[in-house]
Amino acid sequence: MRGFDRLLRDDFFAQLLMLDQSLLEGLRHNYPKAPLFFLPDPCPDGFGGDCAEARKELGIFADRKVLLFFGVGSRRKGLGVAVDAMLSLPAESNFLLLVAGRQQLKGDLKHRLDMLVGRGSAQVLNRYVSSDEEKWCFQAADAVLLPYINHFGTSGVLSRAASAGKYIIASDEQLVGRLVRKHGMGSVFASGDAKALADAIIAFGRHDEAALIVFRDRAAGYAREFSRSAFREAILRSLGLGIPRSV
Repeated sequence: MRGFDRLLRDDFFAQLLMLDQSLLEGLRHNYPKAPLFFLPDPCPDGFGGDCAEARKELGIFADRKVLLFFGVGSRRKGLGVAVDAMLSLPAESNFLLLVAGRQQLKGDLKHRLDMLVGRGSAQVLNRYVSSDEEKWCFQAADAVLLPYINHFGTSGVLSRAASAGKYIIASDEQLVGRLVRKHGMGSVFASGDAKALADAIIAFGRHDEAALIVFRDRAAGYAREFSRSAFREAILRSLGLGIPRSV
């Protein structure tokens, strides 16, 4: 931190762009003359779509409540927490865990996930997921899980979930948890606590359609605020350039 302090005070950076607004605000207070700028992590286009068609492509029954875990299944991403939460749900629950992306499955985690698959409570795409399949996964989901552990940055999964207008259930730590809370896009649970995640899943399942529409609208608002256009504008602004009318 001492070295970073010196770099800021000695005008080492021409521009320094940051993804975390709350961190940026603190730095601006301490270094009012530093060239600090906010850079929104952009939400991609094209993730909205027909849920029924996406489920048909993925072979998922229409009546299931689908919880998506997308990406590499490292410990930091919290796949084990998601699996344990699903195993603790009542046997009669209608939730399906959709796990998509190359997973590091071995030992006890593989055994526990296989148990869910055997119960019909999980579907696993343990491989490279194509661009079309990626969109189908988000479109097919009712909610997206981000059970991250000690994850300090932002998340492309969060951006995709917002673009698809999905309810988000995230761990309560660091930037991802703060964004979900601030923008009201879903719920948060105690990081690393499978029981707390299971409770959050059950609470999500009790929301009626009117309540879910509110969450979808908030996610859509986040996607507009953190759009590719906003990203481009931030880059231009940091360079002291005007923003073209076509942006």
